[in-house]
Amino acid sequence: MQAFKTIALSLLSIFILFGCAPAPYQKIGKPGTLLDRDRYSVLSPEGEDWHVVSTHDRGKTIFMKKLPSPTHTLYAMISREEMTTQFDTPEKFLTVMKALTEMMDPKRFTFLEQKTVLDDKFGLFSVRISHRVEDHGPRSADVPYLIMTTLMYCFLDQDDARIMFVLTYSERGKAGELDGNFEESARKFFDGVKVKRRN
Repeated sequence: MQAFKTIALSLLSIFILFGCAPAPYQKIGKPGTLLDRDRYSVLSPEGEDWHVVSTHDRGKTIFMKKLPSPTHTLYAMISREEMTTQFDTPEKFLTVMKALTEMMDPKRFTFLEQKTVLDDKFGLFSVRISHRVEDHGPRSADVPYLIMTTLMYCFLDQDDARIMFVLTYSERGKAGELDGNFEESARKFFDGVKVKRRN
């Protein structure tokens, strides 16, 4: 069980990351730019003013969109995580992923919507997580909280079950700032991720 909690905490730290402002970053020349990594490739999100965030972790790629409002943030990320825990069935993998929501700080986050289900988009051991929460952590002069919407896929490498990929698309802001096409934009980002198979 301790190993399960370790994985859930790792995912929780990724979720909370999207309330921060990482730097430095570099502007992407054009939407749909291919970034080739060791174990995967990813297309940069569609739309203008996307940047790739500098990170020393070669298994992680973070994109952020430059927006005019200081309360509005939009991020997309793919992360490759090494694990020691093995899963016998997809259902056991799903149980661990569901533990994520149980470990979030209820003083900061109030859930409006939450769903964690098996989704075979990336194989049998593939879970889709969707969250919509009130985030009471940031301080804004005119609102008591911001709305944060997050879609994630967590899945095991089909060639190496010790590797888990976490795909995240997350937006936070005031209610009137949020993208009405959020889910479609997230889907296009996820479709642009390709995990390299071993020969």
